Amino acid sequence: MKSMTGFARTDGVTGPFTWAWEARSVNGRGLDIRLRLPPGFESMEPRVREMAASTVTRGNVAIHLTVKRSEGGGEIRLNKQAVAVIAEAVGAMRKALPQPAQVNIDGLLALR
Repeated sequence: MKSMTGFARTDGVTGPFTWAWEARSVNGRGLDIRLRLPPGFESMEPRVREMAASTVTRGNVAIHLTVKRSEGGGEIRLNKQAVAVIAEAVGAMRKALPQPAQVNIDGLLALR
């Protein structure tokens, strides 16, 4: 291969999700890998970087993952065990924190 400029795309379907990976590269002296991953996929970043670095030795590389949920799979399921654990954590935090600390389930559910 004589040039470091390129583009690649692959996509597929897994369960109710469609996904697509895109990679673009342009010439560059060093190796600069930039990733855009959807929320919730951050844990993939080290492995994606490792795989890209093992394939490309230099250049500016942009890698992008898009994930979409297909229509009709949007029913809500309640994990009663997780809700019980969160409720217990709220109670423990309210007892442990000084007043007027506000601990609520809404705030805990917003955490990843």
